[in-house]
Amino acid sequence: QQQNQTQNSMPAAKDATAAQVVEQVIRMHTEPMMATQISQWLEQFQQSASAWNVVNQILSEGRAQDPTAAQQQEVVVYFAAQTLTRKVQSAALETASYDVSTRLQELLKKFAETGPQTVLTQMCVAIAALAAVDVKVDVQQVLGWLAMVSGQSASHVLFEAMSRFPEEALSDRIAITQESRAIYLNRLAQSSNSVF
Repeated sequence: QQQNQTQNSMPAAKDATAAQVVEQVIRMHTEPMMATQISQWLEQFQQSASAWNVVNQILSEGRAQDPTAAQQQEVVVYFAAQTLTRKVQSAALETASYDVSTRLQELLKKFAETGPQTVLTQMCVAIAALAAVDVKVDVQQVLGWLAMVSGQSASHVLFEAMSRFPEEALSDRIAITQESRAIYLNRLAQSSNSVF
C-alpha cells in the first residue's frame, strides 16, 4: 500500500522537471523497495519529448564540491547522458528544441575536460549514434573535430569516440535501416582515412 501511495505521489514523467528527475534518480539508488516503480517512471521520462530539455539542463550544471553530493551528482549526470544517448539512438531528433549536433559537441568537450569517464563515454556513443541516424552530419568533419579536441585535452577522447562509431553503426539500438547502416559504414571508412 505504501508503494501505491508513493507511486501516486510521483509527478507525471512526461512533464518532469530537472529537479524531479534528479530526485527520482537519487531515490532509485537509495530506496531499494521502490526501485521497480522508480525505474518505470524514469523509463517513461526517457521516452518523453521533454526529456531533451531536462537532460540538457542537468548536463549543463556545474560539479558539486561536497563528496557525497558529487557522488550522487555523478549518478544523476550519467543517467542524463544515457538518456540523451537513447534519444539520439531513437532518431527522434526533430523533437529536440536545440541543435543536437552542436550541443553534443559542447558536452563532449566539457566532459573530456572534467570527466567523469562514464559520462564522456556516453557522449562519444551519442555523437557516434548521431552520425549514424542523421545523414546531414558530416562524419569527416566530426572526426576532424574530435581529433582537434583530443589534441587540446587528451588523446583518449578521439580513441574513445573512434571505437564507438563502428559499434553504433552495427548496434540494434540505432533506429536505421540496413541500407542506411551500409551507407554510414562506407562514409565512416572514407572519413577515417582522411582524419588519420
